[in-house]
Amino acid sequence: MVTQPTVGQVVRVTAKHSDHNYQIGQRYIVCKVDSGDETLQAAGPRDGTAQGWIRWAEVEPVELGWDFAKSVLPAEVTTVLSANTGIEAIALRPQVKDAILKSLPDLRERIHQVMSARAS
Repeated sequence: MVTQPTVGQVVRVTAKHSDHNYQIGQRYIVCKVDSGDETLQAAGPRDGTAQGWIRWAEVEPVELGWDFAKSVLPAEVTTVLSANTGIEAIALRPQVKDAILKSLPDLRERIHQVMSARAS
């Protein structure tokens, strides 16, 4: 990876030049980035456990495609999604949207931040 990765970005391990426990070919989600020594720390998408540090040169960015979604989503979700020709027309029931929004720990802060930005 030539450019600095960002937190939340999905990367695939392509090499093992340094001492790390990452598996070549596996995808991980970037948790921390150290631009000083060009390393990053990432977590596995299934267990969310952060691994040790790995050099940027040993990973490459991953496009989030259907294969990746199938590998991290529960089988019942992928079954429902695969029955559709696209996701543009899929809409959550209002009760589900409300439950998701209420589960966000910092929802009030986010709303306040957006409203303050609009008022400025």
